[in-house]
Amino acid sequence: MRARLTAGFVVLSVAGCASTERVTRVMDGHVVVGKAIPPEGYAAFLRGALAEAAEQLPAALVAYTEAAAFDGDDPEVWSRLGEVRCKLSATDPAADAAFARALAADAAYEPALEARARCRTLRGHASAARADEDRAASADPRAPRPQILLADRDGAGAEASRARLIALTLQHGTDTAAWDALAAWGAAHRDPDILARALVEIARLAPTRKWELGGRAVALAGDGNLRQARQLAAALIDAPGDRSSGGEHPSPASIPLVARLAIDEALARGDADAARRRATSAHVGLDVVGGRALFLGNSTLARDMMDPVILADPEALGARMVRATASARLGDGEPFARTLDLVELRHAGASVAAEALLPFAKLADEMASLDASRRVLGALQTSFLPGDTLVTSFAVELAALGALRADLLPVDARIELAARLFDPIPAFDVRAGVDARHLLFAWALERPLDAETLDLARRIGGASTHDPLVAVALARLSLARGWPLAPNALDPLVALDPADPILAAAALDVARRSGDARAIAPARERLTTLARTPRERAHALQ
Repeated sequence: MRARLTAGFVVLSVAGCASTERVTRVMDGHVVVGKAIPPEGYAAFLRGALAEAAEQLPAALVAYTEAAAFDGDDPEVWSRLGEVRCKLSATDPAADAAFARALAADAAYEPALEARARCRTLRGHASAARADEDRAASADPRAPRPQILLADRDGAGAEASRARLIALTLQHGTDTAAWDALAAWGAAHRDPDILARALVEIARLAPTRKWELGGRAVALAGDGNLRQARQLAAALIDAPGDRSSGGEHPSPASIPLVARLAIDEALARGDADAARRRATSAHVGLDVVGGRALFLGNSTLARDMMDPVILADPEALGARMVRATASARLGDGEPFARTLDLVELRHAGASVAAEALLPFAKLADEMASLDASRRVLGALQTSFLPGDTLVTSFAVELAALGALRADLLPVDARIELAARLFDPIPAFDVRAGVDARHLLFAWALERPLDAETLDLARRIGGASTHDPLVAVALARLSLARGWPLAPNALDPLVALDPADPILAAAALDVARRSGDARAIAPARERLTTLARTPRERAHALQ
């Protein structure tokens, strides 16, 4: 069956050489990268990884060679082939050829650069090795392939193939090398489900690696794969073992975003007990947990979780703010009015978690006035965690209303705010921890014709089926480059998040590009309803 074009538009166009144009499209919820690889290709790769881990290098060479026959454009396979050949014979010219194949597929592929550096060190070529190490250090470890081939496949076939890969790995279920191989395969083939599944198993089998895996959870979230990031974070917080198990680093629960991702996974399932347990492990206050339940739309859960906190400490301001907000959303506005008075009369200068403060301040605007919201935000102190998707959207909304000072926001939130205000994207250092989704969004607006922007879009474009920011970035790239767009290209994402004004503005621009009046009218009406800034309102009326 020919795959459907899920997102409704071509995501990327890549000029490989003068005579060849290649495209990547989102199909049935997946970005199809490279030719469809049968599970036999992974089986050969897995055999090679296990043999290499056991230092059975001739067997690894045979298996990796077989895997390369299935997928000749995979930089991971060629990287490993080069390293194994170099270990067998440091002077083997076939090792150089393998590294060249890997870097031809992806010139910034960190594992290939690191493997070639190790090989050059074995040869005594210290200067060349250092050059590769420097390139690897500056390269994104998940850098995109410059050349991407397209193959049609249906969603059911993709799921069946994924299940077979997992089944093959489960045959070696207690061997971390097998799960490392699956993780490498998932990363190289842009499959976050496979990657997260493998990393969850590694967390269970190798507790000393949990800190490293915490970084992988943060990266998954930053790439727009929030569901998979939450799954991995939950496994990390729940799995036994931390620094006392022999690792050199603290528990991943001490990584603030990992802790919140794990809590969100429990809250999304309505599991209050797991959310409390994870919050305790991570030393996160229950007012934070309750506020995140509000962000996720579960006011009942937020209210019920705050009751014992307030009973134990009636002065717990954050918990009272969460409970008051939840009660108001459930139809009882009296606790909110009382808490609003308390904030202004007794708690000026207090520090409150952003999760408790922002929903309360937003409700102050809705139930009282924008000035009341400003007074709440001006009276209390808080801090914001970069990369925290749930909090960022609320913070940006309040800043767009003029209730929250923009200079208090982290850089990712300031990028979104600039888009809401139709201002230039603020200058920022790409090394300052900006996640990939915000980096792509900023570059799509400011430098859509740059090759670096396209490279990043290739890497994380698969998230466009579920991440509005990535979807908008790809739409902006298409608009800037004059690529064809269906008038309803962003409708599936709009349906998932109908209250997102950034998405609504992009959907209107896509509809206008098509010239389809039937698409333009509802898109304009949607943006008019959501507009909060003067430029958003003007854009809706153009």
